[in-house]
Amino acid sequence: MSGPRFSRAAVRPDRDVPAVGVEQTYLRGKTRGATIGNQWTSSLLFRGCRVGLRDQLALLGISGVIVTGAICAAAVLYSSASQRESSASNEFKGHATVLSQTFMESGQIADEFERKPSEELVKKHAENNEHQSRH
Repeated sequence: MSGPRFSRAAVRPDRDVPAVGVEQTYLRGKTRGATIGNQWTSSLLFRGCRVGLRDQLALLGISGVIVTGAICAAAVLYSSASQRESSASNEFKGHATVLSQTFMESGQIADEFERKPSEELVKKHAENNEHQSRH
């Protein structure tokens, strides 16, 4: 029996078409595809284009390699950007440490100068200020 695969209760008596939006497409007496609600049928456009299992596995493997490569490339770019940020941060930390040290020395020189004024302390203070302006 090569009839339709639905019960007679779903068929309207006035037509030999399934009810409730169920359609069947017949092509040379064989069922080609069934739809319920939307239009899902076997496409005549891709009927002759079949991809074998080996080809499907090969495409799956190739796409996996491509996706993995893209993820690795993104990770390398992110890593180099974070490395640049880290280097810049360390350089800034070095400058801040040097400035902090020279400010501390300037404060000590000023305290010593208040206790005992001398030309040597004035020269040290001038050198320290020049060192601060370079950084």
